[in-house]
Amino acid sequence: MKHGGGDRCEEPGCTAGAQTSSRNTGQPGKCMKHGGGDRCEGQCCSFLSTPECAKHKHPSAEHWICTHAARQLVNDLLQANKIEEAKRLRKYFGFTKDLVVRAEHVFYYELVKLCPDLIKTRRVLDESVLSKLLGKTKSLSDPRPDYFHYWEPTNLALHGEFDETAEHEDCEERLRVIAHHAGCARERVYVWRVCGYMNDPTKALLRRVEIRKAGSVYYVLTPRGKEVLGRVARHVNLCLQRLLAGQLPTESQCKVYF
Repeated sequence: MKHGGGDRCEEPGCTAGAQTSSRNTGQPGKCMKHGGGDRCEGQCCSFLSTPECAKHKHPSAEHWICTHAARQLVNDLLQANKIEEAKRLRKYFGFTKDLVVRAEHVFYYELVKLCPDLIKTRRVLDESVLSKLLGKTKSLSDPRPDYFHYWEPTNLALHGEFDETAEHEDCEERLRVIAHHAGCARERVYVWRVCGYMNDPTKALLRRVEIRKAGSVYYVLTPRGKEVLGRVARHVNLCLQRLLAGQLPTESQCKVYF
């Protein structure tokens, strides 16, 4: 398969090997990237034309689920204070560390539930764009966006940032460098930013919860956080609609701050 043998992916321009699905959940004649192989049968992916890869068997059902769904099952037990059950499930899935350690991860998880089209794009989450999209060697000097979504058919992108406090400020040059690393001009990137106000209990979007006996920390949205999340979701869905249709962002959509 590595050197050209076996069936190849039928997606135009793709040379990867085609993957078959033992459960008839994937697209025949396609590689894993383009929908082949076993796909997630959970509710989280039920609305997608191409569900995520199924890497885990559900602990109490017959179907298989993606890593995203498996992590959330563990996180739900932690939030319900079912510590021992969460530990057993984490071991069952093979997770070796705490699942949620930063507020920005929780905010993004909740955003994806309201903006499912985010999953259609090539996603770079707190990583080097050069490394994730182009396969370049990682460098400590590479700027890392919190959330970057690239849509190859139109060469447009959506860049999101979660600022812990109001003091954090992104310079325009950093945004331009990240866009350049993705292979598109800054003017082709929708940008939105959120301030979490994590140092101000009266304005914070998320509340930190610590379970000492489990050695776990997670975050939950505050009432204000849910209100801001709703506004962000409406903006992101509009950006995605335009992005997928190949429409350039307006000047105001190039930098929106919540």
